[in-house]
Amino acid sequence: MKRLLKNLFYLFFPLLIGTISSYFSGNIKMIYESLNKPEISPRAWVFPVVWIILFLLMGISYYLINRKAEGYDISNVSFWYYFQLIINFFWSIFFFRNMDFTFAFFWILFLIFSVIVTYIKFYKINKFSAYFLIPYIIWIIFAGYLNLSIAILN
Repeated sequence: MKRLLKNLFYLFFPLLIGTISSYFSGNIKMIYESLNKPEISPRAWVFPVVWIILFLLMGISYYLINRKAEGYDISNVSFWYYFQLIINFFWSIFFFRNMDFTFAFFWILFLIFSVIVTYIKFYKINKFSAYFLIPYIIWIIFAGYLNLSIAILN
């Protein structure tokens, strides 16, 4: 039972972090819809769907790392995983609550860096696990483009 709870924690913790972050970010949909955006901006409903999928993929990835890592010291790997989650947590608060688009852009660059480091650390232990982070990397690079565009247009 203890192992089951631990595995469920690994799977759903990123989703919990994202949910709490969105709570502190204000009315994300209203703010997003009020902004000047580049033409290739997704509709507001796309974001929660994509983020739910990405958070679940992160959880699966970390679950697989922990399953594979028996006998390994993964403290450094875990540090980077949780560190990027913390950075992710604050991005939407900076962007939506504070509406500091320029600062949020530099923050998302920091997020991209930390997720790439996490990917590399995961890859060294379990390549399959690392592959679950690829959609996340692609999405936050795209989000960085949107963030920069919004900073310029607003």
